[in-house]
Amino acid sequence: MRWQRPLGTLRLGSFGLHTPASWGAPHNAGGGALVTASALIFIGAPPDRKFRALSLWTGEVLWESRLPYPGAATPMSFKSASDRQLVVIAAGGRQIDDALVAFALPAP
Repeated sequence: MRWQRPLGTLRLGSFGLHTPASWGAPHNAGGGALVTASALIFIGAPPDRKFRALSLWTGEVLWESRLPYPGAATPMSFKSASDRQLVVIAAGGRQIDDALVAFALPAP
């Protein structure tokens, strides 16, 4: 094993309390990770509504963005018609309040 780390936070009750980041959070059973050829791991499975990019080699969080709803699926990646690399994740999954969110990676 190269590295191991907790990921995400969990809201506790209706008081807005969250678990410490050092605890991590259970992940959505439908959400997995996407690993790119450039050694990035994209994951949006924790319930904290954050989509993250981690280093494959160190586990360091390199980037994160807030999603409108918790991630509900394994991210996918493809090239656009203009040859940009895109990473897309489905958020929500409750038939209402769903979103498909896309991020363009920087050009190499």
